[in-house]
Amino acid sequence: MGLNMRGHVSGPFITHKGVVLNRYSSAIVDFEPVLAITYTDTFDANVQPVGDVEIQFLQIGAERIDDFRVIHRNDGLGIELSTEGKLSDILIFAETPDKPVTWWKAVNRDFRPWHNFCRAVVAKLDPAEIASLEAHTDA
Repeated sequence: MGLNMRGHVSGPFITHKGVVLNRYSSAIVDFEPVLAITYTDTFDANVQPVGDVEIQFLQIGAERIDDFRVIHRNDGLGIELSTEGKLSDILIFAETPDKPVTWWKAVNRDFRPWHNFCRAVVAKLDPAEIASLEAHTDA
């Protein structure tokens, strides 16, 4: 009998074709925030729901976010989190093929480029956050 992974994969994997990744830099110019897209990439990824325990862990001391997903990128390139002068990567994809395209931000990640592996937890942006990004850039 061969190896069987039934029951070990948590939830359905959905392959998303053409996930768009935008990387923004941020600066303050004349007391106003200025954002610029410094990198854009398109890739295929597997998307999966996040477990309840991980959601509870991520919401300790953080903002309230209602919708999380885990995204797996296996091409050796990563998904970045916020650092000084850079925002976390913004991913653009539909959670399922029958839903409209939405914007997601990276909130946690496990990036191992030597194995071509990147697992990131992304949170859905609300319309106000999307409007703010669009107002400060020409996205």
